[in-house]
Amino acid sequence: MDYLSIDALNSLTAGFDLFTGSKPIKNELLELGLLPPLPVAGNELVWGFNLLCSAAKRGYSRLPVVRITRKPLIELLRVAITIEDRAGNFTWGEMEKIYNLLVEKGTSELINSLSPLLLGHEDSRLFTRVKQFSSLKTQLKVLVDEKLIDLKTALQCNNWQAALIEDIGTLLRSGENPLSFSKRRIILNQLLEVSVKQGIPEEKILSLVRNTLNSADPLQTAQALRFPGLTAMEARFLELKGKLLTGTGIKLTPPSFFEGESFNISFSFSSKKALEKKINYLKTFAEKTDELFELLY
Repeated sequence: MDYLSIDALNSLTAGFDLFTGSKPIKNELLELGLLPPLPVAGNELVWGFNLLCSAAKRGYSRLPVVRITRKPLIELLRVAITIEDRAGNFTWGEMEKIYNLLVEKGTSELINSLSPLLLGHEDSRLFTRVKQFSSLKTQLKVLVDEKLIDLKTALQCNNWQAALIEDIGTLLRSGENPLSFSKRRIILNQLLEVSVKQGIPEEKILSLVRNTLNSADPLQTAQALRFPGLTAMEARFLELKGKLLTGTGIKLTPPSFFEGESFNISFSFSSKKALEKKINYLKTFAEKTDELFELLY
């Protein structure tokens, strides 16, 4: 096995210094000198910049290397990404660096062939999606990399001013009751639709997002803003159901989104007497259903 001095390694070309989320080298391995050899192709260090930095800080004077035959860029990238071993956990920022490296060589579409190593599965859309990420404002790239928003939502916000994006990022980071990624995506998409539909100016969007995120139930608040008619119908349905059926043990379910021609009734009973009681409840209920049927369309 060959060894190269720290200085010699630092002098190698750093074009493959692509990863910001590399797994940290454990102190125990550094102390025992149990370090993996660094792959070197010609004058390029293919992988190990994080390890090189950690070892230098620990006072190492040299590190083991494996010299590999000079290969096409895509093959060297396969080596680096495979050693990283983080399929499904690479950030968009890291994938953009890989994409940019391929762009320099005029082979950017080859990033699709790296999708199993980067994502853990084949994805013929990776090239397009990384290009989309690359088109984002810097502030949105940060939010996507932090998994505060998804790529699709970020693309819809790309025409916003940088200051607004930063303020919304601060709101998302500082929520007292952190929301799941899925809920954040739904809420932000609904608020985006509200802002477009109602023509809300950009200077008022921050207040819209803040008020929603600070509400007792942000998801419900966003849905009420996005679907005010449906929300009103749901509230009216709950009011009527409570007035007509509270205490009866009868469950009433409307069709999805009140789109249909019928409600569903369900109840349970354990004796003839209990059944007769439910039937009497239903007779009374049947006389007062006009307002319920007005909700259907």
